[in-house]
Amino acid sequence: IAVKGALPEGVTVEYEGNDKTDAGEYTVTAKFYYNGESLEGKDLTATLIIKQAVYDMSHVTLSRKSFDYTGETYTPSIDGTLPEGVTVEFIYDGEIKDAGSYTVTAKFTGNPNYKPIPDMQATYTGLKAKYDMSGISFENAVFVVSGEEFSIFITGELPEGVSVSYVGNGVTEVGEHRVNAVFESANPNYKA
Repeated sequence: IAVKGALPEGVTVEYEGNDKTDAGEYTVTAKFYYNGESLEGKDLTATLIIKQAVYDMSHVTLSRKSFDYTGETYTPSIDGTLPEGVTVEFIYDGEIKDAGSYTVTAKFTGNPNYKPIPDMQATYTGLKAKYDMSGISFENAVFVVSGEEFSIFITGELPEGVSVSYVGNGVTEVGEHRVNAVFESANPNYKA
């Protein structure tokens, strides 16, 4: 900052506390001299305020907020490019891996000459996976009554963690009988 107005002839001014680059509030003193001699008691002071700049975060968002369960850990990220000098830390409880909901907070750190960047928060959702049952078949069967029980079963290899039980098997009488294969899994990360 500088004094305003024209100095009287022979008077010069020097400043103490000027030439600042960081945001903050500074006291600047203008010292006056006449023909090289200090003019005692004529010093002037003023406050130099450099305001913090504002980062442009308009193009930065948290990345996709849902993911398919794969058994692998999911790591949140941002979409967009952070301004130079800005870093981000993701805060959440535990490990983002299983199907369910997770609250994720993105905390940004930047240059102290810029205003603090507000946190971003989002809910991430792990979507249940679907078992691949394409190799499983359950075929109709015809039996001749002989007094023994007849049952039919699936063919193919069940995915790991899946079990099957049957409703309607063990038939001994003549007729058409419906048999249901009921698949179950105790893994909550898969669709029923």
